[in-house]
Amino acid sequence: MSPEFAGKMNFYLNLLDQQIKMPHENPPLALFFVPISWPWMEYALKGIDKPIAVSAYQLKKVPESPADQLPSPETLAMRYPARNREREKAK
Repeated sequence: MSPEFAGKMNFYLNLLDQQIKMPHENPPLALFFVPISWPWMEYALKGIDKPIAVSAYQLKKVPESPADQLPSPETLAMRYPARNREREKAK
């Protein structure tokens, strides 16, 4: 993340707000996910009057095989039978 991203995001929020958003819709919202070690977010966003949410993250070691952490298709089908029936009907 670098400070110019805030300016770009403000540009896109203004574009959405004035060109795409319908009158009955809420204003667009920007979401920034920044590393905990990036202390400059406050300065990058100062003066921008659009709704912005900021969340910090910290990277953790990823398991060797992330697929081992996921449920099998059979397990998902048992947990969500209604969705499984809808998928079968669509085939």
